Amino acid sequence: MIFLLFFFSCQQDIPPPSTPAVQDPSREWKSLLLQATTPDGVNYGLIQQNKAVLDRYVSWVGTVGPQMNRINRKRWPRAKRSDRHLAFFVNAYNAWVIYSVLEHWPVRSVQDVDVGVYTQPNVGFFFGQRFKVDGEYMSLYHLENERLLGNFHEPLIHVMLNCASKGCPPLQYWEHKNLTVNAEKAMTAYLNSHWGARRAETGWEFSELFSWYQDHFVDWSEADTLCQYLQQYSNKELSSWLEQQSECNLTFFSYDWTLNNLPEAEQNPLKD
Repeated sequence: MIFLLFFFSCQQDIPPPSTPAVQDPSREWKSLLLQATTPDGVNYGLIQQNKAVLDRYVSWVGTVGPQMNRINRKRWPRAKRSDRHLAFFVNAYNAWVIYSVLEHWPVRSVQDVDVGVYTQPNVGFFFGQRFKVDGEYMSLYHLENERLLGNFHEPLIHVMLNCASKGCPPLQYWEHKNLTVNAEKAMTAYLNSHWGARRAETGWEFSELFSWYQDHFVDWSEADTLCQYLQQYSNKELSSWLEQQSECNLTFFSYDWTLNNLPEAEQNPLKD
């Protein structure tokens, strides 16, 4: 018990960078993301140049959300409330990831970020830091596993979250309207890209992401195997191959944790 208290007490709280906006700043943050992102990565230099937009957004997500709205006796629209909550937490997660990358700049990988006693790869970045979301300080690990996966049991969440790494699905802003349809499109694009599945001597190999969360993709869907789940998002050639895998013993390639920074030629360099 004493060890656990020490372990959690060593987490670092990252306070919101500015006074929370009175008006919802989501639209301007979405607009900046559209300019700063491509399927190949993120223009961190452009976001740094417009960091006030990011600051307003992450400060805002700290003071609103399902819990805070109940406390303040405010209601979000009843229609598709779960999709609204899901999109809110996903966007909050992704925004705080970008904020943390800029705070630790220059960084080659989020695996290199150490926070106090948290020096193991990924532990400092995803567990050692706590950010304010929906009125509560929480780590990215808690936000992902408790607020998102633990509450929604939706396997497509894994293609919506961005971990600031080349191996993860591309960063984007998520609207609650048509959320499932757009997430399915994102899964299709990711799986059929070089980062999702690749030709190999034995047929195909897949991102380690699908190995880590295999239980989610199967248990939280109608698929009996991971092959069946992936087949619905595969192009014709890959779909045909997956259909032939009766035992579904897939091979996985290593996740690329290199920072998903766009090549220098495609962006304005981020100044130190």
